[in-house]
Amino acid sequence: MIALCHGLGLEVVAEGVERPGQLVLLSQCGPIVVQGFLLAAPVEMQITAQTAEAAAARARVLLQTPADPTAHGSRAADGSLLFVGAKSRRRP
Repeated sequence: MIALCHGLGLEVVAEGVERPGQLVLLSQCGPIVVQGFLLAAPVEMQITAQTAEAAAARARVLLQTPADPTAHGSRAADGSLLFVGAKSRRRP
């Protein structure tokens, strides 16, 4: 499904990311916007930007030290994951 969306030039959004393994898998699938309780809980609009930046930092840490020793989280630094509300979010 992700490859199909990328082939059509669509932005992919993965909602409900709750486990580190999900984040690792998604980091290997190309540019994807992610959101979920693994990264941050819902917050008031006034603190969305700060929360998004903290969520991006948390995801980078999770990908640098994956729970699964067979998983490789090197994709975090290359920008393959995008974070909803983060300043680094790119649009196609």
